[in-house]
Amino acid sequence: MIEFIGVSKSYNAGTVILNDISLTVERGELVILIGPSGCGKSTLLRLVNRMIAPSSGQILIGGKDSALLDPVELRRGIGYVIQSIGLFPHMTIFENVEVVPSILGTQKAERRSRAESLLHTVGLEPGVYGSRYPRALSGGQQQRVGIARALAADPDVMLMDEPFSAVDPITRGGLQDEFLRIKTEINKTIVFVTHDIDEAIKIGDRVCVLNAGAVQQFDTPEALLRAPANDFVASFLGEDRELKRLSLMPVTALMRIPPSNAGEARGQVLASSSARDALSQLMGASGRELNVMDVAGNVIGLIAMSDYGRNP
Repeated sequence: MIEFIGVSKSYNAGTVILNDISLTVERGELVILIGPSGCGKSTLLRLVNRMIAPSSGQILIGGKDSALLDPVELRRGIGYVIQSIGLFPHMTIFENVEVVPSILGTQKAERRSRAESLLHTVGLEPGVYGSRYPRALSGGQQQRVGIARALAADPDVMLMDEPFSAVDPITRGGLQDEFLRIKTEINKTIVFVTHDIDEAIKIGDRVCVLNAGAVQQFDTPEALLRAPANDFVASFLGEDRELKRLSLMPVTALMRIPPSNAGEARGQVLASSSARDALSQLMGASGRELNVMDVAGNVIGLIAMSDYGRNP
């Protein structure tokens, strides 16, 4: 869907921002761009909608060279969500979501219907929030409106530049969970910039680790954590990368099928929990076994500290 072919970016002073980047974002995939400050991740994102132009190389979108496309039409077909949200303070929430469809000439009734549907999608009741102004919403609610606005013209591609970094950690976790839910419904190709490795591991289909303008590793979160490509990637992931990997693994991957006495009194952990969540509970239970429970309240397995020695 989006293909970078030998893309480089430098400025007149000779500063190289990106150096010979080649990678492909598949249709419907959420790819995370991450790395230290100044690594080129936001620059790479902005090349997609031609906010800046590459010094060399090609960027193909849907097989078409973006340099040959009309930049205005290109940007209208790409949703863009930024850290500062950028809602228009003098417009209602409905009007903010309807901005791009209005520019495209969509009829008012159709625009409003689309806005109502999108506010529902991002977890905001349109009858409650649609007529309010941005100042009446919390930071997390405003960020949801920003996502709805980016989706309003039903773009194939979404670009997200650190969209959740300006909110507090609790709100941020909730936004990540909500975004994962939305992602399953919208089927968009998404390029997402973050500086938070935990966020990258949690929401990305694949993660591209950049440093000094070059790709260090481009892989799934699990593969990244299991086998860092070099010392930089290993250091960037952190010494707790095995714990991060456990957060991606369901507890059911490590549990044992219970014996006949599995119903006896023990602590409990839901089968939907991660192996990391179960480990935290085990530590709180002084290492005793836990029953793994399904949604109906049935014991389907057991998990103990010793089971983590079988971590694949």
